[in-house]
Amino acid sequence: MISKTMYIIFGILVLLFLVLVFKLFFIDKKAEYKRAIHAVVTKIYGVRGRPTQRIAKLSDNTSIDVPDAFISKIQVGDSIIKQANSNSYIMKSKNTSSLIITTK
Repeated sequence: MISKTMYIIFGILVLLFLVLVFKLFFIDKKAEYKRAIHAVVTKIYGVRGRPTQRIAKLSDNTSIDVPDAFISKIQVGDSIIKQANSNSYIMKSKNTSSLIITTK
């Protein structure tokens, strides 16, 4: 009787935890969509275990996941611009004076 009750309580706790994780994931996704970015890349980090993913630290002390189209081209000193409520990222290259536009 006690073990059956423990399984039910454990199942409820796992379910609540999963709901919390999914809720936080979607809140974070909305916050990124609403965020405006106009900053310069100060550092670029690789993600351990994911060789094709990069994280860029920006001059405003925030970080973003580098869009796939920028991974091979992004360098320290490049500017990244993103309008609020948009999925379009614009990268202005410091060295080549080129402009790359992508959507995530």
